[in-house]
Amino acid sequence: MKHFPFIIALTIIIGSCAKEDPLEKLYKPGHGVTDASGNQYQTVIIGEYEWMAEDLKSTRFCDGDQIELASNNWSTTNSAAFRPYNVNDQTVLYYNHFAVTSGKNICPCNWRVPSVDIWNYTINMLGGKNIAAFEMGNGEDIDRFVASDFSARGEEPFGRSGLNFQDNGRIRASGNYNGNNATLYWTPNFDSNDEGIAFLVFTYYNMLEFTSYHRRTGFPIRCVRNVPNN
Repeated sequence: MKHFPFIIALTIIIGSCAKEDPLEKLYKPGHGVTDASGNQYQTVIIGEYEWMAEDLKSTRFCDGDQIELASNNWSTTNSAAFRPYNVNDQTVLYYNHFAVTSGKNICPCNWRVPSVDIWNYTINMLGGKNIAAFEMGNGEDIDRFVASDFSARGEEPFGRSGLNFQDNGRIRASGNYNGNNATLYWTPNFDSNDEGIAFLVFTYYNMLEFTSYHRRTGFPIRCVRNVPNN
């Protein structure tokens, strides 16, 4: 695993992030979307983009073709594949980087996997480097760590982006699950032929970074589209 020069290391600057209304949401409700497997998702609009507010659950590409289920051969698969894993009594689907870059659209039709540029745009829309990680979380777990500090400054609650990121960990390239209190999502960007770039969020500690992982690593996926003009 390699960290980039453009890693976003975030610190909380006391007094610099106060908001006029701490209860104000940072998103608008979206139109919702259905994937090729028939799963329906709530969506939120943040600036120019409409985001799925839930992780992708599809086992099919946009065109209806099946994505390979690689439960027993994950470590040797060099093509688009997914693997389900139970996390906190919920089934999470983990996809390798080949599934993101196969040439087929793994997202609902007319949606796509967000690039590094889209992630950076969204960070800025959520208040910038000093607060965005907190806003991307679900608000509940964050409060256990920082409620007393931020309550004194009148800056809670957090998790106002509507994205509701969960700490789902990853499937290692070896096929083993690793839960590390982090949220990780693939981007379609590459670092090398063998490594793709993932977006990592530690909502507990308000830390974001882009990190390279072997393309066989499995992460959840979020999808995004440009907000329609009409």
